Amino acid sequence: MTGVLTRCSLLVASMLVAFGGMVLVVSAQAVEPEFVPTEIAQEISEPPKEPKHIHMLATAYCSCKICCGRRARGITKTGTRATHGTVAVDPKVLDLKSTITIQGMGEFRCEDTGKKIKGNRIDIWKKTHWSAKQFGKKMVVVELEG
Repeated sequence: MTGVLTRCSLLVASMLVAFGGMVLVVSAQAVEPEFVPTEIAQEISEPPKEPKHIHMLATAYCSCKICCGRRARGITKTGTRATHGTVAVDPKVLDLKSTITIQGMGEFRCEDTGKKIKGNRIDIWKKTHWSAKQFGKKMVVVELEG
């Protein structure tokens, strides 16, 4: 059987230890080696991955020429059409095509970039220019899978 040694054999003789007129008896018992299948040992040894949290400045954009320039067509950097749940990110901070969760707002897909989106900034796609302007600027907490 292949596995991982989890406890070693141990045998310690009983000892008498004196502390200020009191006698303390310390003893240990023999423990046989115990093997656990490798798959289970790996599950036990690897703690669950905690989500990573990043504080980011969030703004919003739409697919119009004001937000995206005169050649705006609504196509993201990854080649998809910008829709509800699309965000623009700095690929040095968040990987393109990854899924993130913005606390209090839900899940989003990192599919776009923007020339003003550098560092810890995120731009959330909105359907209209008015709704993008109404969003304003907000500090948000972004959760990433560990």
